[in-house]
Amino acid sequence: MQIYRIYIDKEGYTALGYGPAGARWNKAFTPVIYASSQVSLSMLEHLSIRGASVSKLNWKLATLELDVTPHFVNVTDLPGDWDFRPHPRSTQEIGSRWALQRQSLALAVPSARLPLSRFPKEYNLLINPFHPEFLEKIRLVSEEDVPFQLNY
Repeated sequence: MQIYRIYIDKEGYTALGYGPAGARWNKAFTPVIYASSQVSLSMLEHLSIRGASVSKLNWKLATLELDVTPHFVNVTDLPGDWDFRPHPRSTQEIGSRWALQRQSLALAVPSARLPLSRFPKEYNLLINPFHPEFLEKIRLVSEEDVPFQLNY
């Protein structure tokens, strides 16, 4: 399956790179790579998190081939605050536990920015760079520039 990731186009950054920062689905220093099932969702995530500052950086869109079926998180199994902003510790616990236990290479999680009833087939993916199948089951297909030009 093809998945999509937008990342900063800067020396040292790569399509399958990761950093020490925490986010909605991982604590700081628990590496997770974020991707999406759709290009548009990946763009929406960046715009809604970073706001207008997104236009101050150069970005790349990576198309990745994931050669496994991700495990899916069911929304009904999530805590009531899973989609709050700022993100809660409860979702960080879920994703960090998954990553540290290396339960699967990919975990599909709902987007807190979509009305899920309207977009049931769109989701974000957490990729575990320390899973034993990481180098075998995911590969870079293509990269292209993504301009986030916000003219006011």
